[in-house]
Amino acid sequence: IDLVWETTSINEERLLAATFIPFATIGYGVLVAKGNPAGVTDFESLCGLRIGVPQGSIFPQYIEDATEQCKAKGLPEVEMLTYRGSDEARLAIRSGNSDGYMSGHSNNVFYAMALGEESSFDAVQLTEIGTTPIGIQFKKGNVQLAEAVAEALNAMIADGSYAAIFDKFSIPTMKVDSVSVME
Repeated sequence: IDLVWETTSINEERLLAATFIPFATIGYGVLVAKGNPAGVTDFESLCGLRIGVPQGSIFPQYIEDATEQCKAKGLPEVEMLTYRGSDEARLAIRSGNSDGYMSGHSNNVFYAMALGEESSFDAVQLTEIGTTPIGIQFKKGNVQLAEAVAEALNAMIADGSYAAIFDKFSIPTMKVDSVSVME
């Protein structure tokens, strides 16, 4: 395989195994019922809510962090619910068994937009979590191909077509100003 283009987060361990181009950043947030009836806006707003997380993900740590903030302020803890996948989580939100589902913000935006006006969901980004660079993976050392792809992406950034894609799908916070090869 010469390259894998997915939302793979870039970290030191992965850089030992592959060459990357960070083509975007991913933020994190909560998928909520349409109209955001639980009032999710930030970590503190999660206090006392039932929030789902994907099994085996990084999100339980964020729920624990939010719970610690709640307890420090004398507010009720966040009740963490674990789901095998987003299908179960969306069903729990629709049925009122969960107040939200913590996931990547772009995934949540997709589910909120998927049915247009008929959507049952809204997406709330939790900016206090920050963002993580995500990248295209190349076979370790295949710098020639990585540089060619980086050049094409930088041309798209320069002509505005890159930004148009992220704007079309309501995820402008994922955009980067330029890309370069990371080894």
